[in-house]
Amino acid sequence: FPVAYTGVVGVIGSGSPVVALRADMDGLEVEEEGDIDFKSTTAGMMHACGHDAHVSMLLGAARILKEEYLQGRLKGSVRLIF
Repeated sequence: FPVAYTGVVGVIGSGSPVVALRADMDGLEVEEEGDIDFKSTTAGMMHACGHDAHVSMLLGAARILKEEYLQGRLKGSVRLIF
């Protein structure tokens, strides 16, 4: 479900205990100077501090946790906060 302006929360499982995992995905007000294929398309904004990696790691954790849930090995619920 959407949160604030650009956030989203995913939920795997149900009930308790509840565990939350969070990854930042905001950009910084920094002008990207490099001429690279994956350069920010928004002037004056870039992902300069590893947030892309944080989001990738949380997506990887979500994939594993979903499989654990489908196999009946996850007790409770996990909130994935992006």
